[in-house]
Order: sequence, then structure tokens, then C-alpha cells
Amino acid sequence: MKFGEIAARLKLPLEGDPDLEVRGLAGLEDARADELSFVTGPRYRRAFERSSAAAFLLPPDFDALGRPCLRSRAPYADFARAVDLLIPGPPAPAPGIHPTAVISPDAQIGKDVSIGPYVVVAPRAQVGDRTVLHPHVVLYADARVGSDCVLHAGVCVRESVRLGDRIVVENGAV
Repeated sequence: MKFGEIAARLKLPLEGDPDLEVRGLAGLEDARADELSFVTGPRYRRAFERSSAAAFLLPPDFDALGRPCLRSRAPYADFARAVDLLIPGPPAPAPGIHPTAVISPDAQIGKDVSIGPYVVVAPRAQVGDRTVLHPHVVLYADARVGSDCVLHAGVCVRESVRLGDRIVVENGAV
């Protein structure tokens, strides 16, 4: 991805060549000549100077020594945001309900949801629009899951628990 595109998508000021190609991310010591790295403060000056990274996320007052960088008040957090740009996750499953899913007749299921194999949705449970329930998810009675959520395999949402919108719950969580 072009460095200028990363800057635009993260909404951070760019110093250097916007056409620089960035192909990955890494810590200062491990970064290669085509990767983005980050510095959170002056104690990393020596590692910054030795780093082979192509570009950096740097605090506003950190001397870039003429190296390509994005200026950030929160370099660590913005590095995490860059991960989403450069290392996309797996594609979402297609909307639909697997035939082995057991869904109570009085459960409320939103639009464009993906409900995987062996999912159980108990009475009065609610699933928001575009939510993905991976295999073996269990929603107990009166549980509510918002829109644009992803519940990975084996998740149990107990009675009357409410999850908001855009929540990701990792495998096996209760």
C-alpha cells in the first residue's frame, strides 16, 4: 500500500514520499526495508536510528532525521489501526442461516446476518443486522447482540446479557 494512502486512511500528517510502498508492519528491531514501524518516545531513539523500517509512526516532537513518517499523538494506537489496513482479516461469511442452527420462533433475527452450524438462539434473544455468529455460538433467553458484531466459535451469551454494536467476542468466551 502506498504510504500516502496509509496517511489518508489514518488521517495523519505525512512527512516524506507518499508513493513509498509499504508492505507490512514490524517492531523497530525486526522491521525490514518495506515495513512500517513506530516509536512512542525518546527512549527508543537508538532503536529508531538503527531500524531498517521504510517508514515510521512518530510522536509530533520526535526528530525523524529526514526519514518518512506519519505524525501521531498516539503512535501505538495508530500502529494498531495500521494493522487493520495492511493485514486484513478473513472475509465475513455470506449472510444466511445454516440448516443445523436452532433458532427459537420468538427470537428476533436482523437483516443480512450469518448464523453458522450448530448455533442456538434461545427464546426472546435478539441478533442485530449484519452480525456473524460462528459455529456453536449459544445465545441464552433474552440475550441481545447488536449490529455488525462477530461472535467466534463456542461463544455463550448468558441470559439477559446485552452486547452493543460492532463487538467482537473471541472463541469460547462466556
